[in-house]
Amino acid sequence: MTENRILTEADMQNMSQDEMLSVFAEQLLRASGREATEVLKADLVAQINGRITDEILKGMSDEKVNELNSLLDNPNTTDEQIDTLIESANVDIESAVKRVMEDFQSEFLKGAKNENTNFDSTR
Repeated sequence: MTENRILTEADMQNMSQDEMLSVFAEQLLRASGREATEVLKADLVAQINGRITDEILKGMSDEKVNELNSLLDNPNTTDEQIDTLIESANVDIESAVKRVMEDFQSEFLKGAKNENTNFDSTR
């Protein structure tokens, strides 16, 4: 989906998180007047994913974070086990993702407007 339009709720329900973030990154780049290259999109997606992870971890208790670290240290851990643990931590992931995306968009576009941004990995 490379159309130049805003994502709707219906669009997002049919996308994986990676697909949604890729489209979001592309829209940010276009809104800032930059070419939406695959390298720049991948860089933005990685940054946003990092912020989402940080936001989710902030919402988890120390005990749950320790449990998560133990799971991540085990090479036999499945994605399902990680998902189950995160769900049991009672973190509002949807709100965390929305907050991160809104904050990132604001910072990115403000930086692009001021032409003083650290988001472009090719500089």
